[in-house]
Amino acid sequence: MINPALTLGYERKLSQKYSLQIEGGPILKHSLIGFFFTGLGFGTRDAWWRNKGSKIRTEFKYFPEKALETKVKHYYSVELFMTRNSSNVTQLFTVSDTSFDYSSEDVKFAGDGIYDDFYILHRNRYGVNFKIGIQEFDQNKITIDSSVGVGIVYQTAKESGRTNDNDKPFQGSWPFLKPGNRVLPTLTLGIKIGLKK
Repeated sequence: MINPALTLGYERKLSQKYSLQIEGGPILKHSLIGFFFTGLGFGTRDAWWRNKGSKIRTEFKYFPEKALETKVKHYYSVELFMTRNSSNVTQLFTVSDTSFDYSSEDVKFAGDGIYDDFYILHRNRYGVNFKIGIQEFDQNKITIDSSVGVGIVYQTAKESGRTNDNDKPFQGSWPFLKPGNRVLPTLTLGIKIGLKK
């Protein structure tokens, strides 16, 4: 939802019950959150939640079923991932110094002493997900792989292009906009389409 990506991958069967998958690709220009807010009329500037970055993953899968010819296979997996993302974001800030020059084009005042600032948030995320999924095969060797999972991620985040670094977010910052290093929970949803050799 926050860092969607289009990835290309390769999955290799290690045995009847185990496989290894590697994939990577670019992050989409807009997240689902970005599309949602833009649809409501917020952040109409092109800068709103425009993303640039990439994602790579390695996934180790376990298939409990023994039959090789089953058209629907359930699996459990452990996924290691790394995401790099630079997002153009906007947030409300409170003026801390009235003598500061706020004439920048990246400032839009939203009230007395409150302004909307447009800047860049750089995030690196390193984590692990524990997933359950289903692989479906048809007679044309097309595979549909659907999964859901939870995990934990270590995130480093820093800001650039802020108008005044001393100003604090108005009514606190959104959790995913906070700079600094932290450990966070993750939720992952995925649909993959592939060709079986």
